[in-house]
Amino acid sequence: MLRPHLNRVLVAVTLLLGLPAMAVADRVRHGAGRWLGLRLSRALAWACGVRVEVTGGERLDAATSYVYVPNHRSHLDIVAMFLARPSTGFLAASEVARIPLLRSVMRAMDTAPIDRGDQRRAKGQLAALTARPGRLEIVVFAEGGIVMPDEPARRFKTGAIQLAIDGGAELVPVAIHGAAEVAPPDRRLLVRPGTIRIALLAPVSTAGLDRTARKRLRDEVEDAVRAALA
Repeated sequence: MLRPHLNRVLVAVTLLLGLPAMAVADRVRHGAGRWLGLRLSRALAWACGVRVEVTGGERLDAATSYVYVPNHRSHLDIVAMFLARPSTGFLAASEVARIPLLRSVMRAMDTAPIDRGDQRRAKGQLAALTARPGRLEIVVFAEGGIVMPDEPARRFKTGAIQLAIDGGAELVPVAIHGAAEVAPPDRRLLVRPGTIRIALLAPVSTAGLDRTARKRLRDEVEDAVRAALA
């Protein structure tokens, strides 16, 4: 009965000390903040009795660009995806980046801010992502935020699809099981011991497609995630 509340203290202390440390480390040497974040995430998961099990990694190729599209039911989904795919970046709402410390941490974690309230600006931000050199590997929570337990399922948005098409990336539907039970979204910082299972489903190719295929691809990815969760 006490363990989840002790875990809450561990999470709070880790955030209080770890986030500034990540920001400082990344300023000293680019990449150091991400390295520290991964170590802290692994240590915190172990201390809280949380396991992250990943299946489907054999479907992926190290030379291919991917846009991961998971369901979103818990604050812990981000950490779980980071532990499952340590090299990946994230998309996040631009309002988070207005806080200086979080902006520094986002930079360390290769998290790109997207202005969801300004469609034209958001398109420009997505275009800048696809223009960067190198392989694209990024997580997009296409439901637009955490879906609460009493809330009906949300349709996936098409931004992740467009990002994959423009970036020449494959779409990877991802089903995250158990995160809401381990860290309920309505219980701030509460973490129960348990297992989070991440299923990396069969990649969906975007080769030769343009924006007219967005809704069809969105439906295909969303249906794959829903079926795996069911």
